[in-house]
Amino acid sequence: MESHKSRRHFSFHNNGDIRFEKMGRRISYDTYYNVLSDDFMIELETQDCQKEERNHLTFSLNDNILTKRLNQVEITQDLNTGRKSVKIEKKSGKHSRNCNPSVFFEAVLDKEDLLERGIVIIHTHKGNGKVNGTYQFDVSKKKGISVSFYSRKGDKLDLTTNPILLEWGKFALSSSDIKDSDDIMISSFVNSVQDAISKNLTERMISFDQFNFDIDYFRKKEAEMIVGLKAIKGELPLTGLVERIDYCLDSMDMKQNLQITNPKTLKLGPQK
Repeated sequence: MESHKSRRHFSFHNNGDIRFEKMGRRISYDTYYNVLSDDFMIELETQDCQKEERNHLTFSLNDNILTKRLNQVEITQDLNTGRKSVKIEKKSGKHSRNCNPSVFFEAVLDKEDLLERGIVIIHTHKGNGKVNGTYQFDVSKKKGISVSFYSRKGDKLDLTTNPILLEWGKFALSSSDIKDSDDIMISSFVNSVQDAISKNLTERMISFDQFNFDIDYFRKKEAEMIVGLKAIKGELPLTGLVERIDYCLDSMDMKQNLQITNPKTLKLGPQK
């Protein structure tokens, strides 16, 4: 199916696979599901002509595990338990003159969207792109707060008891090009770790309770992903795909409502 604004393609297979694609000037997407399964996949790409930006959104369900990805941010959610994993990965700018560090961030949230553990790993690089050293910021309910430096030879140095060395990790992160809210959020996590350590230098183990980090960023990013999905849902011509999307959205809404009221009054499970 072709028009002057877009081209659409359908494919149906005898094993139950159904695929629908749209190629447009500003919005393109590729969708897939199987009539014998509740799983589905949507890849959406939008072009902002004014900002000259291209955004890539992926939304997929596999065995009741919902994965949402917007550019470099990935949120994985178990619809049975409500637990989430949030990941951000920034590749090294080893081909640029500044040779920016590469950064990996992960946070695990419980069913009430409370932080269980988080980690930031910062790899600094030499001019040839090889790793020069690694800073690791760990926060966990079970193990508390720690910061370590690993040399390129594998030697480990505990930075928790040394505020001067701790600044090195913060400086390594600040030397990267901070351009968007993802970078700012990672910096906020590292700053929160540093603040907790600076206030408790005499403690042998710094408690998780000393960590103060605002996770509203995750909620805003997730809301942005859902808005992107809802923007195309109304034009999808496949009822089975729309039903699967609605199930996921309803499941997330029910989890949200339970967090606000009484989490013990209702147990959610997979719906048919």
